[in-house]
Amino acid sequence: MWLSMHHRRGFTLIELLIALNLSMVVIHLMVFALSSLRFPSSQIDIRQNLNGVYQLRQRLALCRVKKVERRSILCTFDHKEHELRFEDDRLVMRPGYVVYMENLEAGFFEEQDKVIRVAFTAEGEEVHAVLAMLE
Repeated sequence: MWLSMHHRRGFTLIELLIALNLSMVVIHLMVFALSSLRFPSSQIDIRQNLNGVYQLRQRLALCRVKKVERRSILCTFDHKEHELRFEDDRLVMRPGYVVYMENLEAGFFEEQDKVIRVAFTAEGEEVHAVLAMLE
């Protein structure tokens, strides 16, 4: 009888922790949603393509390069031949289909003084990067 007449004030610790947890989840989702609005999609594509350049550098560091042509690189990795080549608006590695860059307007490789470079144009911006140094 005494318990039913007692009116509680405030929240229990469990209720408070649940409310804080839910508010943190909502804030996290809002920050994630708003951060994607910060950069135009063209800047995101350029950043993804620059990440592709870094991945290519790592791959070529592990490969033995056999031949460099304007649109492709032939290399050996794990005793298998692989070809990096510009196809349509992408830079892919075959066999398989690993996409390193996409939404490209143009792109080519060049070998000069034992250095392999890539040049590509995306969203009107031209990018030149060193990929590997040959032995």
